[in-house]
Amino acid sequence: REGQSYQNRRKQIMDAQKLKSSVGERIRNYRISNSYTQADFAEKIDISINFLSEIENGKKGMSQETLYKLDLSYRQEYHPEYTA
Repeated sequence: REGQSYQNRRKQIMDAQKLKSSVGERIRNYRISNSYTQADFAEKIDISINFLSEIENGKKGMSQETLYKLDLSYRQEYHPEYTA
C-alpha cells in the first residue's frame, strides 16, 4: 500500500510538471507570435522577467492573479470587445 501511495504521489508530481511545461510553452509561443520580448511581456502583465522565464521554462507555476493578467493580455490582443 505504501508503495502504491508513493507511486500515485510521484505520478501527480510528474503530471503537475508536465502541465507547467505545457502552459509555459504556450505562453512563450503566444509572446513570440505577438512579437513581445520577455521584458516587454513581463512588464505588460506586471511580473519580473526572471519569473516570466521560469514560467516559460516550466520551472514555476503562477498565481490566479498572474493567470488573470495573461487572460486580459490575450483578450486585449484578440477580443478587445470583451476586455474589462
